[in-house]
Amino acid sequence: MKLTTKTPTVYLLHFLKPYKHARHCLGFSSNLDKRITDHLAGMEARLMEVVTASGIQWKIARTWPGDRELERKLKNRKDAPRLCPICNPGAMNRAIFTTKGDHDQSTTPSKRLYV
Repeated sequence: MKLTTKTPTVYLLHFLKPYKHARHCLGFSSNLDKRITDHLAGMEARLMEVVTASGIQWKIARTWPGDRELERKLKNRKDAPRLCPICNPGAMNRAIFTTKGDHDQSTTPSKRLYV
């Protein structure tokens, strides 16, 4: 996976061991390479700081081209395990939002955003 993109990206991190109740971190960055480097150093997000300090390893589970609006929609669902292909192998094949942002899955496949 190429991380040097400057494209706005929403990403999902999967913790190999849970930290208390948390098993994922969902975030946004316009510079994914820098954000991942910061997370590896335990900087930026408080959750990643404590996960790193606890010695918990993690993986980039999934990325989407998108902005803070998409990040907020995904976070508001509070359903990261269903979006994570490590926890849910079928996650990569599901359309959740249409291009209009609703939850109607009956639209044509070209109008779906696969998340």
